Amino acid sequence: MRILMLTDLLPSMRLGGSERFVLELARALGRRGHQVRFCGARLRPHNWPVGLYHARVGSSLRGALRKAIRHEQPELIHAHHPLAGHLAAITGLPVVRTVHGDWQTELIQRRPLLARVARFVPDWVTASTTTEVPVGTASPTLQSSLPHAVLISPGVDCDRFAPTDRPNGDPPVIGTVCRLAAERGVERFCEMAARLRQSARFRIAGDGPLRRRLQRRARCMRAPVEWCGPTEDVAQFLAGLDLYVNPTITESFGLALLEAMASGLPIVAAPSPGARRLIGQEAGLLVETHHPTALAEGVLALLGDPRRRADLGRSARERACGYSWDSTASAYEALYRSCA
Repeated sequence: MRILMLTDLLPSMRLGGSERFVLELARALGRRGHQVRFCGARLRPHNWPVGLYHARVGSSLRGALRKAIRHEQPELIHAHHPLAGHLAAITGLPVVRTVHGDWQTELIQRRPLLARVARFVPDWVTASTTTEVPVGTASPTLQSSLPHAVLISPGVDCDRFAPTDRPNGDPPVIGTVCRLAAERGVERFCEMAARLRQSARFRIAGDGPLRRRLQRRARCMRAPVEWCGPTEDVAQFLAGLDLYVNPTITESFGLALLEAMASGLPIVAAPSPGARRLIGQEAGLLVETHHPTALAEGVLALLGDPRRRADLGRSARERACGYSWDSTASAYEALYRSCA
């Protein structure tokens, strides 16, 4: 099938879970024999697995979309943002839309035009949601604005993200991967690091609109955080950690968390919907409150118990490998065929 991925997510397409979801799904679909092309706003033309049509500065996404349709003649458009979905809806082609978490659902609910478009174009799918439900069902939030939504979870490459031999260095290295935005709990991670400054090293991989503010805040706290910036090799970053902390309380799935689990890292996580779903009862330490003290206590408990860290890492790896990109692509294939 000829599939056109239409997105106006982050222009840089760097690091964020939604952006990496688009790339990994395209790769998985390509391995299954589909022809996948991209169309987006100011996307970087390098390091993409397949062809790319991008709207340059000063031009429109609509124009890039017209060009892509004319040259590639797609059989279906897969849109990855409500606004991109609006453009796709007026092309006359079959459309599948992925809503990456409930923040996009809330955007649709706040904009009546997008809500009307959602109801007239029924082929919607959500990649992640705040409710633990199987493929084929939707969360209450989604049902209110996207009545035909289904859930398809992301996957993980368990060959690329795998346990490595970590030197028994002192101090241990604790880290997280996230976009530096308010909802990601980065300040909570920094407060935890300030409390444990004598016990470990702390690293954050990621970039975002609050980077400078968060760095200033960390200095005020005397939090010894190493800001590693955006990285295109998340697996390498995770290989340098001894323990992974997931500080957000709003994340609806958590692709970086899933990759850390596949890497065999012991997890300490705040009680976000995504962490509750992924970790379960045995694949990590889910603290009962989002307060930094609880995260610090959880980290200290694992630092003092190497055997438990190893057991949690093995359980996390086993649980994560139940999520594969091949399964994700297979579910999307079925959806594509149902509306093409």
